[in-house]
Amino acid sequence: MIATQDGEAVSADHSLPSASSQIDSNQSTPMYTYLRPLRTTGARPPLICFFPGPPGARDLADTLPEDQPVYEIFWPNMDDKSSFPSIEQLATLFLPDIRKLSPHGPYQFCGYSTFGLVAYEMGQQLIAQGADVSFLALFDIWHPQFFRMLTPYEKARYQVLRVLDRSGKYYRTLKNDGMSALFTRLIDFANRKFTSTMWLATRLGYRKVGRPVPKGVQIIESIAANKEYVPLPYPKKFILVRTEDILERRLKDPTVGWHRSAKSGIQIYFVQGEHGKIKDKPFVQDLANKIVPHLEHPAET
Repeated sequence: MIATQDGEAVSADHSLPSASSQIDSNQSTPMYTYLRPLRTTGARPPLICFFPGPPGARDLADTLPEDQPVYEIFWPNMDDKSSFPSIEQLATLFLPDIRKLSPHGPYQFCGYSTFGLVAYEMGQQLIAQGADVSFLALFDIWHPQFFRMLTPYEKARYQVLRVLDRSGKYYRTLKNDGMSALFTRLIDFANRKFTSTMWLATRLGYRKVGRPVPKGVQIIESIAANKEYVPLPYPKKFILVRTEDILERRLKDPTVGWHRSAKSGIQIYFVQGEHGKIKDKPFVQDLANKIVPHLEHPAET
């Protein structure tokens, strides 16, 4: 299990078959360890997606131009590990598959939520090796140190806004769906908070005796690894896509901390849909419309 930015636990395995992006079973393709092809045809440089759980990048692939090859990274099984690998270690782990797909580039990466951190680090490592990374897009992910960058007043203000935002959602649930639906949402929220607390306590216990953490606690390992990541300045301009969520819009820094790493600038877009939905149909179409103009064009022959 891995954590998205909002703390949602998702399975690292998203091996659902794709629709129009299903590859031809008769086509000969290289064997990859962590890279899964969604669409192999097209003259453009491949787009490599770092997305959590089902449906992965399938919906995005289906909305992109037909001449855009699309691949996705799926995460290794961590069931026997006592600690979660760092962002840098994950990028290094996936690098051989990326090089096997395209030895020299140009490379195009996109990453959703905390998985975007690995896409960012992958771009860093390849650029440091002299490769051409022509496209990098991060989908709805804060800079890992963004919350620490806030002043005490800004942190308090954000927490108050979160409470008000959640209260507004509960009020709308009560108004539109009735008391039973509201009670269900409140119980679900309480269960998630309790589960998170138990995960933390269990993680500390297993780490203390050096034993592998249970599968259900890997989300805490994932969160810890994400928060420890310090992005180095990125030498090229990249894209940040955020949701039109009212709470997100009220944050003073539109880059949510990424301006500190955007050495050559950052292009920001806002799209419809909540966190957790922007990569899936029907909201993914808005996301695709924002990034397609920035993707590499087919190579001239």
